[in-house]
Amino acid sequence: SKTERSKTESSKTEKSKTEKSKTERSKAHENDAAYEISVRPALRSVELIERAWEEAEKDLPPPLWDDDENWEKRLSFSDKRYNSWVWEKRDLVSDDFRDSYYNIEEHGGKGPDCDFVEWHHSTFPSCNNMHEINMSNPDEQLISYGYYRNVWVGKSETYVIKSLVYNHEYGMENFEFVRMDALVMERLTSSPLVVDIYDHCGTTIVAEAVHHEIEEKMVPGDGVPPKEGLNDANDVKPRNKFNVTQKLTIALEMAESLADLHGFKDGVIVHDDVQPCQWLRTSDGVLKINDFNRAEIMLWNGNEGKYCRYYNGKVSGNYRAPEENQDHLLNEKIDIYSFGNNIYTLLTGLWNYYDYSDDDKLVQEMVNKNTLPFIDPRYKNHTFGEGVLVRLLERCFVYEPDDRADIFEIVHILRVAMREQLSLVAKKKEKNKIIINNKLAQIDKLMAAY
Repeated sequence: SKTERSKTESSKTEKSKTEKSKTERSKAHENDAAYEISVRPALRSVELIERAWEEAEKDLPPPLWDDDENWEKRLSFSDKRYNSWVWEKRDLVSDDFRDSYYNIEEHGGKGPDCDFVEWHHSTFPSCNNMHEINMSNPDEQLISYGYYRNVWVGKSETYVIKSLVYNHEYGMENFEFVRMDALVMERLTSSPLVVDIYDHCGTTIVAEAVHHEIEEKMVPGDGVPPKEGLNDANDVKPRNKFNVTQKLTIALEMAESLADLHGFKDGVIVHDDVQPCQWLRTSDGVLKINDFNRAEIMLWNGNEGKYCRYYNGKVSGNYRAPEENQDHLLNEKIDIYSFGNNIYTLLTGLWNYYDYSDDDKLVQEMVNKNTLPFIDPRYKNHTFGEGVLVRLLERCFVYEPDDRADIFEIVHILRVAMREQLSLVAKKKEKNKIIINNKLAQIDKLMAAY
C-alpha cells in the first residue's frame, strides 16, 4: 500500500542518516584517539591508556618479562595494580630490576620454606594529596633531620612531612625503607600508641605531628657525667628529673607500644631501631612510637609453625644486640635488648657505655663479649620502682636471644609493678625498706615463673 511504501522509504532515509552519523562519529573518535595518544597526560579512559601505551611501547622498558614467549602474560599497564606490583621470584631471576633487598629476602637466613605474610608488599600511595603541597615555596618549616630524612612541620602544626635527605639516591632501597614506614603505620592505625599516617608517595610521607620528644628528658644534656663526677658517694643520683612513678609509667608506655608491633595479629613486626628518640608525646599526654623505616615484617614457616629469622647485614651504633653486631640470625628479641638500653637511660639519665660514647666499635666489642654497661648496685633496692627496672634491664640484657625476656613478660611485670607502686605512694610507704624488699622478692618470684 501507499502508506507502507512511505514507511519503507522513511526507514531507508533514517538508516542512511544513522550510518552517515556513525561514520562521522567514528572519524571523530579516531581523531580524538590520535590526539589523546599524542598528548599522553590527557588520557581519560582505560581503553585510551592501553592504546597510548601500545603506541609508545618502543620507548618503554619491559615491565616484567623481556622475552616474546611471556610478553602476553605481563600485567597490563592499565591494571590498577601495575604500580604496586608484588614481584615474585620468577620476575626477579634475570632482569635489571633485581636489587640487594630482594637478594637478602631470597638468600638470607629465612630459607626456602619461609613465606611473606599476605600484606608484606602492600602499598597505599596517596600521591594526589601529596602533590597539593608546594615544596618549591613551602609554608612548612624544616624542624629536624636525620641520616635519611628531613622533617617539615605544617603551617597548622597538625602534620609533619618526612622527605628523603637530598644527598641520598632515589633508589629501590630508599623507596622500600619509606614504604615500610608507611605500611607499618597503616597496619597499626587502630593502635593509639603508634603515630598516625596521613599520606604516602614515593620517598615521602605525611604523618601526625607529635611535638614533645621524650629523649631529651630521659637523657638530659650530653648524657655523660660532669667532669667533677656524679657526687653520688652517699646515694645514687640519677641525671634526669623523673620520680620513680614517672619512670615506671614511661617504661610501661614504651613497652606497651612495642608490644603492639610484636603482638600484631597479622604477623610479628620488628622495629629494628629501638632508642629513646623513637618515642614522642602528644599534647594530650599519649606516648607514641614512630619511625618504622628499618622495620622487619617477619616471614612465616608453615612447615615448622614458627617465624623465620633473618639477617640485617652490617649495623652501626652502640645500642644494638650482640647478635646484630655479629650479623647472626635475628628475630624480635633484638628490640628487647635495645629496650634494655632504654631502661638504663630512664633509670640513670646517662647513655649506656657513657665512658666510650664516641667509640662505637669498642662498645660493640664489649657487647659481643657480654660486658654490660655499669649500673650502680644500689639501684637494685634503692626504691621499689628502681629495683623493678634493674631486674627488667637484666632480663633484657640476657646474651642468648632465646633466653631473653619477650615484650609481653616485660609488660606484665611493669603492670604489676605500677599497681604496687601506686599502692605504696597512696599509703606513703614508698621509702619503707622492709616493705620494698618484700615486694621486690614477690617480683623476683613472678619473674622466675617465666
